[in-house]
Amino acid sequence: MKLYKFPPKRPGEIVAVRFPYSRELSAGETLTGAPTVAISVRTGADPAAAAMLVGAPVVGADDVVQLVGAGVDLAQYLLTCLADTTAGQRLQREAILPVADPR
Repeated sequence: MKLYKFPPKRPGEIVAVRFPYSRELSAGETLTGAPTVAISVRTGADPAAAAMLVGAPVVGADDVVQLVGAGVDLAQYLLTCLADTTAGQRLQREAILPVADPR
């Protein structure tokens, strides 16, 4: 499965990243509970990658939004989101977030 790639963010920005789950949900099924988002370095080096997550993820009916800040120029991060549904499913989404300072 090919990983989704978010648009690049700059190290000084705080951006919202969205994990959509609508394709996996049946009619009337929604996300519920407290989703989790984890971040790790995919390429490059950043000993403080976990500190990039700003606040808790916010769950909507069919998506999860997480604020992400900081990061190291030219690094790529793997974000993993786990969310539970009203039908008892636990769904996982992963995406790559590149950080680049165009200066």
